[in-house]
Amino acid sequence: MIDQTALYGLIGALGGSIFGAGAAVSVPLLAQRHTKRAKQEERNISELGCLQELRRATRRLQKLLDPEQQQGVIHTEQFSRQEFIDATNAATDAVEDAADALELYGYSFVHTEGSASGDDLLASNNTPESRGLGEFMSWVDEVRHRTLLFDEYPSGEHRSGVSDHLSDVLVGYEHLVKARRVLVGVLFRRMRVLQSDASAVTTD
Repeated sequence: MIDQTALYGLIGALGGSIFGAGAAVSVPLLAQRHTKRAKQEERNISELGCLQELRRATRRLQKLLDPEQQQGVIHTEQFSRQEFIDATNAATDAVEDAADALELYGYSFVHTEGSASGDDLLASNNTPESRGLGEFMSWVDEVRHRTLLFDEYPSGEHRSGVSDHLSDVLVGYEHLVKARRVLVGVLFRRMRVLQSDASAVTTD
C-alpha cells in the first residue's frame, strides 16, 4: 500500500513545479504586455502633441491673414509687403514642419521644402486630414495673393478701389476659416481617440 505521506509529498512537489513553471511563463508575458502598453501610451501622447502643434500652426497662419488685422495698415503707407511675405512664409514653414512631424504616425503630406505654396502641400493619399490641410493651404495662397495686391494701389488717401478689393480678401478669408474649421474637426476626432486610448491604458 502506498504511503499516504509520500503520496501527498509527491502531489505537493508536482503542484509546486507546475505553479513555478506557470509563474516563469506568466511573469515575463505580463512584463512584456506592460512594456508594450507603455510604449503605445508614449506613442499616443507624442502623436497627440504633433496634432496639437499642427492645429496651433494653422491658427497662427490664419491670424496673420485676418483682414481685420491688416485693414488698419492697408489704407496707409504702413503696409509692408516684404514684412507680410516674410511673416506668412515663416508661418507656412511652421505648418509644413508640423505636417512632417506627423509622418511618423502614418500621415502623408507632400510638399517642397521651403515652399510657401499650398498646392505643394497637397497630400499623396486621399484622407480627411490630407484633404483638409490641402484645402486650407490653397486658400492661404489665395488670400495671401489677394492681400499682396493692395501694394499695387497708390499710397495714401487716394487708394481708389481698396474697399472693393478688401471685400475680395474677406470672401477668400471666409473660405480659409471654413477650410481650417473642417481640418480642425478631423484632427479633434483623432485626438479624442488618442485621449480615450490613453485613459483605457491608465485604468486597465
